[in-house]
Amino acid sequence: MMRALALYLLALPFAVASEPKTSCPLILQKDAVNVHAPTGWTGYNPSFVRLTGFGMMAGPPDSMTYLVPFKTDKTKGVGVQKWIFGGDDEKWLYCTYDGGGAIQISKRMPDSATECSIIYTDAKLGGVAEMHAACSARPISQPSDAKSSPTRPAARP
Repeated sequence: MMRALALYLLALPFAVASEPKTSCPLILQKDAVNVHAPTGWTGYNPSFVRLTGFGMMAGPPDSMTYLVPFKTDKTKGVGVQKWIFGGDDEKWLYCTYDGGGAIQISKRMPDSATECSIIYTDAKLGGVAEMHAACSARPISQPSDAKSSPTRPAARP
């Protein structure tokens, strides 16, 4: 955990104002996922679902503007991903559950943020053991084309 905390602090070295960290729930209980079955069928969710992926979006969830990280580092099972945003972008953290991304929750991050970082560790049996996201506002010194770029949803590395 201390190594993860040290990497997390390194992920935001130039932050002028850092917002509190946010974490995706590692598990959604079975009651959190409603199955709306077609007519004549009965829907049932027999189990909880585990966090298997996460990332950032440049707009609300229905816009599906998933972003590729500006930078990704992974050492000894601990990963750090970083996104850089333009001033007008909405910043949304998304969390996916049980592999395929069919179950997803999202949370809007501060509009003032110009960069967001996520630190995570993988679980031994798949999925995510721990993850924390934080966004900060700092003067943008990178060229304007240094923003994270939109993409299709992708599995977390």
